[in-house]
Amino acid sequence: MESPRGGASFYTAFGLKVPSLNGMALVALKLNLRVLFVVFLALAVSLPIALLSLAKALLFVIALIYLLKGLAFRQQPLYLVHQHTSNVILLAMLLWSASLLWSGAEPENALTAFVKHGKLMMIPILVYLLRCRRDAQWAIAALFMGQALTLVSSWLMAFDIPLPWVMRASGPADPLTQYVPYADSYLDQSIMLATTASLVWHLGRGHRSVNVWSKCLAFASLANVLILMPGRTGYLLAIVAICLAALFGIPAKLRPVASIAIPILLGLALFYTLPQFQHRVGQAAQELESYKATPDVHSSVGARLNMWNLSIQAIADKPLAGYGIGNWTPVIKRLYGVQGDALFGAGNGSNPHQELLLWTVELGAAGALLFVGLLCAIFMDTKAFDPPTKSAARSLVVMLFITCMFNSPLYDDLMGDYFCVALGILMALGLRDNRDRTNLQPASCVTD
Repeated sequence: MESPRGGASFYTAFGLKVPSLNGMALVALKLNLRVLFVVFLALAVSLPIALLSLAKALLFVIALIYLLKGLAFRQQPLYLVHQHTSNVILLAMLLWSASLLWSGAEPENALTAFVKHGKLMMIPILVYLLRCRRDAQWAIAALFMGQALTLVSSWLMAFDIPLPWVMRASGPADPLTQYVPYADSYLDQSIMLATTASLVWHLGRGHRSVNVWSKCLAFASLANVLILMPGRTGYLLAIVAICLAALFGIPAKLRPVASIAIPILLGLALFYTLPQFQHRVGQAAQELESYKATPDVHSSVGARLNMWNLSIQAIADKPLAGYGIGNWTPVIKRLYGVQGDALFGAGNGSNPHQELLLWTVELGAAGALLFVGLLCAIFMDTKAFDPPTKSAARSLVVMLFITCMFNSPLYDDLMGDYFCVALGILMALGLRDNRDRTNLQPASCVTD
């Protein structure tokens, strides 16, 4: 226990200092709008999409206010200028803006796509708004609290316990979403819970007082993904989370062998012990064989393979400049032919379910370089972080990359918002830890 300014007592949770109950009121008074809006956003990522949309709008408004205030008083956010991740994101947004000049997409579709890509800006915004380690601790605690609420609600729903805080449509529940309290689909919930399990595990390392609680949350999240959820991307991320936890905990000389043996043995164990896991994996294999024979483009695997093939054709036709922002669906429909509307729908808001292909179709070779550059930049920026934060942030990047190979998370809402918010908070947490070891001095925690 310790007493920071004002005498508020704290305890450590997941390696983070969180106010105890007798200090909550006093600390809450000290939290300004900047931190409160970030905390609201971190919590809203796990709540219905309407609250998340409101939280994002408030975040951008408060960020603009503080940025204008900083410019008025000539306070330069140097720690953003020297951060590789922020620079790559700003460059990507600049290029997407410039691509409006050659994009053939309708203005409404181009603007919608720009807003969807714009969620990346939450990463530098969160780094800018979280001025000290305590701010980042509040934010990460809120993120985990929201995920814990989702987790507990999902398990209670599995035991058929009515929940007054979960609104469901009348009639029989959809088997695919019957244990999903807030997310739009099982895919979002399974991806977010698997990633949360990895984060709490790594951030809890080295803190004996909460190691048991962090393990319980991690195990409960992974069990939810593997037992209750039918999402195959979630299964893969759960396996990756377990493998990364194991690899970071063993000597470096054993990691090459373990990185091969652990996922194989774990995958086999899950396949032969969990019926739903076995069914969904077997279904994916059948869909792959069906696509090879027909090809069947209406199954989950077949649709993805078809969209990836069409995206590669589009890239081959225009590899340098790309087709511009918001133009993926019109281009792919044109390549597919007269059945394009029947397969992709009447609108133009689809995506290839593969983030790298989406960026490359829209921005050409520069899009591919920016996507790879973003992941590399995060690794570079986390190099000097303390071990728990570094392993958590890098594990998050690995899981983001895997998700991007089968979905477009940074373009889609909810799961993309989760990844951006989690990355922004972890970047702020690590950077604020290292501020005394650099020449860059961010704004004080108590002056705004």
